[in-house]
Amino acid sequence: MTLYLKYRPQKISELDLKVVRESLELALKQESIPHAWLFAGPRGTGKTSAARILAKYLNCESKKDKPCGECKMCRGIADGSVTDVVEIDAASNRGIDEIRSLREQVALAPMRGKYKVYIIDEVHMLTAEAANALLKTLEEPPKHVVFVLCTTEAEKLPETVVSRCRVVRFGKPSLEEIVGKLEMVAKQEQESVRVEELEKIAKAARGSFRDAIKILEQVMANGGDVKTTLGLVEGAEPDDFLELVRGGKTREAVEFVNEVVEKGINLRGFVERCVEVLREELLRTMDRNLIELIEGLEKAYVKMKDAAVPQLPLEIFVIENAKNRDTSVILNEVKNPGGSGSFTARSAQVQDDKVASRQRRREVV
Repeated sequence: MTLYLKYRPQKISELDLKVVRESLELALKQESIPHAWLFAGPRGTGKTSAARILAKYLNCESKKDKPCGECKMCRGIADGSVTDVVEIDAASNRGIDEIRSLREQVALAPMRGKYKVYIIDEVHMLTAEAANALLKTLEEPPKHVVFVLCTTEAEKLPETVVSRCRVVRFGKPSLEEIVGKLEMVAKQEQESVRVEELEKIAKAARGSFRDAIKILEQVMANGGDVKTTLGLVEGAEPDDFLELVRGGKTREAVEFVNEVVEKGINLRGFVERCVEVLREELLRTMDRNLIELIEGLEKAYVKMKDAAVPQLPLEIFVIENAKNRDTSVILNEVKNPGGSGSFTARSAQVQDDKVASRQRRREVV
């Protein structure tokens, strides 16, 4: 069993996001339980885990401390053997025919539990017709049915569907929350990992508890070598690459990209780290000149996924940035002819090269 499944939350108190724990606890204290829920938030934040915990709570045989995790219903829901809890992937069951079939099933009484719980993952993937058909069921559901809709893109859902649900927002976890989860897993697995290393893993996970635990598992498989697992090889630092790009050292920057590839470093991961460095600088300095660099890297990042040569979009970014930089030097010269401080070392070198080239042509003639 993978670590993520092994340490998947089984009770409300074990959910990783504090705001989600509080929201669920408050809603479940009310006399009337909502018949439809919408769990919305980024991937890897525990939406499906929370949906299963809710299903266990509603069907738990214990009279207190629900879900107990020990009764037949709790154990059956955990191992997937209870047919009263149905999980549907809307990405592959997105048509109106599937929703019509679902509407026929909800009329049937539960087999073992008190409630039939339908967990629909990525519900925003339903077609418009299917969403409208689902709406009719949400408006007048049988008393024994509860829907839990999970989505990473709640804005794509019709407002009429959202309005029928009790919405629980799964926000992006903080670095401290992810590190706390990793510390718990590492302690349970009797692995010694420094907090600084866990912070690197948490940053690489980009707001996903699931990805963070998967990376930690890879680190453990690599003998605790965080740098190798994350591709943090010496000599491949984002700051060094960005310094070459901003310094107009085009050839050196292109060679840097190829060295990154030769070292087996995940190129998209490297670009992510570059963007993060620039983002932090942008928020600290509010320097608008950084926006063009960030947008150029984002464009290269998207194109890398389908590029015939993976590093080509990043090489194009480097060359385009050099072209734009030379243009800005010329514009600066026009605006400030002969002005002190109007030429950087790079622009002065460009002018010297042009003069030398003209002299050589005269000598040839």
